[in-house]
Amino acid sequence: MSPVVDPPRRPSWVRWALGGLVALMALTLVGLRYRAHRAARGEVSLPDESETLSQLPWLSEASRHCARYDQATTALERQRAIEAHDGLLASLRLVDVTAELESKRVSSDGGQIQFTLAVGHAKFKPSLRTPILAGTSEFLLLGQLASGSCVRFTARAVTPASILERSKVCDTDFFTEFEALEACPQ
Repeated sequence: MSPVVDPPRRPSWVRWALGGLVALMALTLVGLRYRAHRAARGEVSLPDESETLSQLPWLSEASRHCARYDQATTALERQRAIEAHDGLLASLRLVDVTAELESKRVSSDGGQIQFTLAVGHAKFKPSLRTPILAGTSEFLLLGQLASGSCVRFTARAVTPASILERSKVCDTDFFTEFEALEACPQ
């Protein structure tokens, strides 16, 4: 009789990562369905692509940088696409942009507020170097607003939120230094 051999098992970190990916995908789908449901009820309007581009016209150039990166056949071509994208972001100053407060939470020590502002598919979060600290007018404003509220902002120092090379060029999630935040006029 031959011994029974168990099939090889994936390392625990692989199972953990796959489980996390599945959970993240499920949460994303739930969030999209909830937002679409709110839009159907008239609670929040979903901006179309032309509205996003009218507020953030530089996104079309950023999209060209992504295409250039994806079509690159050499590391040098990819590097040039990255440098062009970095140059674009370094020159940006966003003024009076209208966004939706997509999410917010106060840190566990109560010292700062983390949040995401959405302009169409583009997302903006406070830079890790310049958080919104407790006691500031911005902290108080964001504390009073509900998720889904309209916010106008001015910001500079736009940087990619991702550390992955392609994502730095192609994703539309950004860290930024907010100069002004205010609730949209009613």
